Amino acid sequence: MSLSKNYVVRIFDMLFGAEINKFRIGQIFFISAVTVGLFFSDTTRKILLICALCCLTKEQISEKFYISWTKEQKITGSILLLLCAWIFLVPLIFGVDPLMERLQSTGWIIELMIWMWATFFFAKDFFFLENSKRFAIVACLLYSVLALCQRYSLGFVVDFSNWPLRLGAWSVGTILSVLLPWVLYDLMTSVSHKKTVGLLFALILISATLILTLYTTFWLVLVVQMVIALSLLQLFSTRNFFKMLVLISIPLIIAVIILYLASFFSKNLYNGFFVQLCQLSFDGFNAEKFTNQRYHIWVEAFDYIKLHPILGYGWAEFANFSVEKRIHTHSAFLQAAWTAGWPAVLLLIAFLSNLIYRCIVLMRNEKKLLIVPFVVLLVVFTYITCGILDDMFRATRRIVTLYWVTFVLMLTPLVNYDKNDINNQ
Repeated sequence: MSLSKNYVVRIFDMLFGAEINKFRIGQIFFISAVTVGLFFSDTTRKILLICALCCLTKEQISEKFYISWTKEQKITGSILLLLCAWIFLVPLIFGVDPLMERLQSTGWIIELMIWMWATFFFAKDFFFLENSKRFAIVACLLYSVLALCQRYSLGFVVDFSNWPLRLGAWSVGTILSVLLPWVLYDLMTSVSHKKTVGLLFALILISATLILTLYTTFWLVLVVQMVIALSLLQLFSTRNFFKMLVLISIPLIIAVIILYLASFFSKNLYNGFFVQLCQLSFDGFNAEKFTNQRYHIWVEAFDYIKLHPILGYGWAEFANFSVEKRIHTHSAFLQAAWTAGWPAVLLLIAFLSNLIYRCIVLMRNEKKLLIVPFVVLLVVFTYITCGILDDMFRATRRIVTLYWVTFVLMLTPLVNYDKNDINNQ
């Protein structure tokens, strides 16, 4: 057994260029789980988390990470704790489902809290940040290549479920869009021409993959992320804004032009784009058409929520009440209200607003782009953009994990680190 452990350590030494200890291996397992592991099954992701936790010592597990929190982090942490307590206890005690079903449903929030708890132990140093960035970029790039090749081999058939590694187009778009801020940060802070070219190429492939999901939500997310990223560059960086604007715009323009031209040679691709563009048409605006039939769902959900405004319905499925058997409310905020009442929505909004404020204040005070606030801010706006149109509150566990692990990075010691700090280590 010791021989096999030494062999694993030697492999990690070769990959990361320095003598690596047990905790470092745990960090790699955890980083893999929240980047590469997201493209695989839930079982793979959980195994990676268990392997990571097994690398922690008793002293590390018993460490009180919140002792070093600043006043601002304590406020953020208090809102998060209250939010978690509310959406755990209220559905459990007051949910309309039978007791056993309510008990089984608590597994969702318990698992999420375990992931957030684990983040506090592993997100401690430059090693974590640098490798999170590397793994995120590589994962996005490799999956985009795989997905584009598969889409091409299938003749760009409009299929929202048949994507590589048994993922659906919605899951692919969500994972790529939440990992994309790491790519954008590295691109905006890169000083190497070769690296910049490589990152631009990666951005083209990732953008093309997001567009090919044929979800207008991710098209909107792509635009929102670019606007926010460029705004942060203008406000908190001394780099040439116009040059970066051109660099960021070119990959998107190239991706759109390539896909547009390809649509003339692929009937499937043309039909897929045509359906989505018709939805975005403002000619004779129709709320049902523009929201892809979501408007009626929102109205119906809102009417039911008014009957249980404070405590909600718990983890009960919307389909049990909807006349048309709607699976969910197609809105993170309405789904939060459905599950635990309007107080849950207010706490969720308060938490996201606090993250936005904290990210901006930190970068304003330092007068430079900071990696964690930059990434978290873009992910918060991604959550809000997606959350308005889709149920990001009770999404699949891999998706929920990805968002909330990123959010709690603001409660770690990494919030003030920037690229120069990492490079100087």
